[in-house]
Amino acid sequence: TIPSKEKKKIIILQHILNRFDAGKHYHEKEVNEILKTVHDDFVSLRRHLIEYGFMERSDDGSEYWVK
Repeated sequence: TIPSKEKKKIIILQHILNRFDAGKHYHEKEVNEILKTVHDDFVSLRRHLIEYGFMERSDDGSEYWVK
């Protein structure tokens, strides 16, 4: 499950971030496929990565990258 406590959530998100290459831009589908290997609720994981500032996305949401 995705932890509800902030400290644990941040640790998990940092670990998940290792699955992405810095400097590479990913399409939303690619991000989803990577996150699906971690947890079924990949949408929440993707949102948390953006909200906590680990990743950024284009204004139209088509591209994602490690911040």
